[in-house]
Amino acid sequence: MAQDIVMAETPPRLSRTWLTFLAWVVIVGLVGFVAFRQQTVSRGNGGVLETVNTRLLRFESQLFLGLSALEEGKSRDKLYAQTTRLNQGSAAQRLRYAVLAGELASPGEALKQMQTLQREDPEAFAPSSTLASVVPVLEHLYRDYEKKDWAHRNVTAEDETLLRRELGWFGQLALTPADTPDRAARTALIEEAKQVASLTSLAGGLAGLCFLAGLVLLAVVGFLLLSRKRPSAVSPEPERGGVYAETFALWLGAFLGLGILSRFAQERFGPLPPITSAGVFLLSLFVLLWPRLRGIPWQTVRQDLGWHGGIGPLREGLLGFPTYLLSLPLLGIGVVLMLFLLRHFPNAGPSGGPSHPIVGEVAAGTWLVRLQYLLLASVVAPIVEETMFRGVLHKHLRSLTGSWGYTLSLGVSALVGPFLFAVIHPQGILAVPALMGLAAGFTLAREWRGTLLPAMVAHGINNGVALLVLIAIMD
Repeated sequence: MAQDIVMAETPPRLSRTWLTFLAWVVIVGLVGFVAFRQQTVSRGNGGVLETVNTRLLRFESQLFLGLSALEEGKSRDKLYAQTTRLNQGSAAQRLRYAVLAGELASPGEALKQMQTLQREDPEAFAPSSTLASVVPVLEHLYRDYEKKDWAHRNVTAEDETLLRRELGWFGQLALTPADTPDRAARTALIEEAKQVASLTSLAGGLAGLCFLAGLVLLAVVGFLLLSRKRPSAVSPEPERGGVYAETFALWLGAFLGLGILSRFAQERFGPLPPITSAGVFLLSLFVLLWPRLRGIPWQTVRQDLGWHGGIGPLREGLLGFPTYLLSLPLLGIGVVLMLFLLRHFPNAGPSGGPSHPIVGEVAAGTWLVRLQYLLLASVVAPIVEETMFRGVLHKHLRSLTGSWGYTLSLGVSALVGPFLFAVIHPQGILAVPALMGLAAGFTLAREWRGTLLPAMVAHGINNGVALLVLIAIMD
């Protein structure tokens, strides 16, 4: 009996190297599968994607037109030189760009862009296509504008209706050049563009201030951590660290499995509301029972994963904004690397470019759909992803590398965890550097505070801001 009592009180042997190795085989395999799948999947409905790209092009064109108006046309040549990156995409997108060229450069430049487009993509201008009927109208307009004839003598009312219907805002821009007799229409167009430019400049200035504040915060937190002025709030325990590798591998499997079931349900019962994805996401957290089943007390699991209030839930939550700020410089570095990859390896990512699949659904969705996506992106995703990546995975990585010395251990953990976080996201391989930058900032907050609350709040701020900006542009 005494022997039985001793055996019952002996803590379970948690450190099993073969289980940790097996967990990493599963992790690498599943992450590789997800990454490969992301590279080969098209970015959703082509029509929706075309609408999104058109609205983004309109926003950027309004920005350039507004800047030109605010500066009274003094820097039109320089502004036009900056627009060349917009001359891409479908033939319809490039035709709209030709209209912008006619506004910022000259009518002759618009004609040149249209001629180049028809030569490079003749199939898009087949006699049966809509573009084939639009181009002659534009050519009549810009030939007249070259002759200083602003009265649309060679364009009928039906032609004008065609331009507005097929090109929208760009059709209206083509019909109301700087010297148009219709001053009211021109003024309305310019005032809208100036408003877009002013608001964007204000947002850019605010973002610049946030970036500078983030640099200071990043330097302070980095100094405190690396100089050990503030001890790390994440302690490595090799004896139970392997359990969290097992937990993360189980979560990846559960996450993919639940995703497959969700897609099967949609095929069987039709489209499901976005809130369903939130439920599926939260359901994947059932894997947190695994450490408990392996013999780790729940209180210890919560402490290990950062599921606690730190110095107080409210105060730790308020630290989410400084956490977001210190992540911005790292995000900036990632964006620069992403732009480099886009420039030199444009075909390396999935078809449609580095964008999230929900972009099209948000653009085409009702306000109820958008609110559901806002809840999913700003609340549910931060809770689940921070728990699994900055909680479970980071705890394991720090335990695995704890004997390497603090600086090396933190450096490896702050690279490997964010890399896996970025790779499984659906934006594609080209977006990995930008996502890694954000995730590295959240990792530093986890190391600094221990609790996941600041990282969760910062994650929510980032996703919420991105989604609200997208909605604003789409409308």
